[in-house]
Amino acid sequence: MADDNDPDATQTYGISAFPYQGLYLALPWIHHARWFKYGSYTDARMYQVERDGPWMMDAQLAWSWDLVNWTRPPARAPFLPLGAEGESDAGMAIPAKEPVQFGGRLLFFYGGFPGPHNQAAGFPKAATGLATLRLDGFCSLQALAQEGWLISRREVMTKPRVTTNAAVKPGGYVVAELLDSENQVIAGFSRNDCVPFKGDSVRHVLTWQTAQLPSGQAEGDKQVRFFLKNADLCSYLPE
Repeated sequence: MADDNDPDATQTYGISAFPYQGLYLALPWIHHARWFKYGSYTDARMYQVERDGPWMMDAQLAWSWDLVNWTRPPARAPFLPLGAEGESDAGMAIPAKEPVQFGGRLLFFYGGFPGPHNQAAGFPKAATGLATLRLDGFCSLQALAQEGWLISRREVMTKPRVTTNAAVKPGGYVVAELLDSENQVIAGFSRNDCVPFKGDSVRHVLTWQTAQLPSGQAEGDKQVRFFLKNADLCSYLPE
């Protein structure tokens, strides 16, 4: 439901929810129209309250761990924005249930409508639209000209390889080091031993000059400490 971070003219008209990488993502359909908070519902009352709104509809992003409690970014910017005036999706963009993965992209099919909701003339120029997103590109850990770093959660890792989904700008890099259960750098797997990544790939395998984990370090949980500069790290997968 709308909350204090939403403009007054906000309704959640519907939702497209789907499982994704261990949690649930959703694209709530945001109807930009007012809604009454008290009293019984009637069609006449609903239209009376909605009358001052723009009646446009776009889609935002939400996520949940249990399908009960949902979170949306505070800024409430459209994830699937409307098109320019005169285009088939200028009034409403209503996404399908879930995206389709195709190579390194996610394909979001949606219904585009040139006019606002409740338009009396209908939608003779409605069309099916397609929006694309980088794989796992819903968000990223980003560093600009100043280096940033982060430590992953504990992972089961038997091989010194980490597949990363990252985009690096000129002058930037992504490097990492492996930490043991005491948060100490494992010998041979410091950031100086890591082969820096300086490209743009959804499936780059980050490696170290050392090919094997030390004796006694092949088992047990480990953590990855990433260092980024002028880069976006969208996701990672240790081996």
